[in-house]
Amino acid sequence: MKTHLIAILLVLMSVAGYAQEDSPVPYITVAGNAETWVEPDVAIWAVRIEKTGRNLADLQRQSDADLDLLLETLSKMGISQGAVTSGRITVRKEYQQAKVGRGDFKGYVLSRVVDFEQGDVMQYEEFLRQLMGEAGLDATPQFRFAAEDSIRTLVHLAAVRNAREKAVAMAAELGSRVGPPLIISEYPIITDYQQVTNLAMERGTILRLQPQRVRFASTVYVRFALEPGTPDS
Repeated sequence: MKTHLIAILLVLMSVAGYAQEDSPVPYITVAGNAETWVEPDVAIWAVRIEKTGRNLADLQRQSDADLDLLLETLSKMGISQGAVTSGRITVRKEYQQAKVGRGDFKGYVLSRVVDFEQGDVMQYEEFLRQLMGEAGLDATPQFRFAAEDSIRTLVHLAAVRNAREKAVAMAAELGSRVGPPLIISEYPIITDYQQVTNLAMERGTILRLQPQRVRFASTVYVRFALEPGTPDS
């Protein structure tokens, strides 16, 4: 008796599986794309203070003096000391070049990097002139966005809307309407940070940095169910 019951259950399961495969839910899969171009509104500066010589104590004093000058310069530009981060000091030895092996000891190189954030990128050229010209320090800016997370979210949502618009148009050609989404696949946002600055020399002496707009691009893949009926408007 048990053998007959097991056989009947197996037959019923096979029929159910066949019926499910024979009438799958109709669907349509589309790619949604969106992009936006945004101008940077924050500059992150990295200022390098580097001293070379044979006396480490002298190098430390010189580095501290440059740091004090930097903080004074930043204060004049409206940057508080609380917004400044001073990295640890690194020391390395330098040697003379030699044809074979290592040459004679040349001296020490004492370095530190000071980071700070500039909220008004419209004044970045003045910052550059003050830091590299008056203070005599090496400075490198990286441009970023105060609301970058919001920008990424908005681009993703725009890509989803684009996917639905495509699905609705394609379904209408088939005389169908779009049902609920079944699968949404999100891909990482593409950003062109490497294009963010454009360097140019003026009169051979003045270095100008022109922050470029940055492209944020999103692609999503969405699978919608297809339903019979009047196409969506």
